[in-house]
Amino acid sequence: MHSQVTAGQKYMDSLTEKDIQIWTDRTENILSGYEPNDHSIGVYGMGGRPIQPELRKLKILRVDIVDKNQVRYVWAGGMDHTELEVDRLKDGSFKFIAHYDDGKDEKIIWPKE
Repeated sequence: MHSQVTAGQKYMDSLTEKDIQIWTDRTENILSGYEPNDHSIGVYGMGGRPIQPELRKLKILRVDIVDKNQVRYVWAGGMDHTELEVDRLKDGSFKFIAHYDDGKDEKIIWPKE
């Protein structure tokens, strides 16, 4: 579990402005498949749809579609959630939040403040 947490933290801390468009496009694609009746946890992974190979390479274990405007890319769940939250805002832009430890430690990655 420690290696998953570390992998997620390092990756989220390394995201640059040029990575944002890739993640925005990926999130739009995932949200286009949103089904209101899906269980939000593990829509991709955990017996749901297969996780894309590029996400597996990043050690992402599951992808949660929380609602029609939020996706969480999860490296570790359970006691210490380590995940990248991507929210589609009302104006169509996106907000990226790195969660390092169940919301106790988080950082807004985009937009830069």
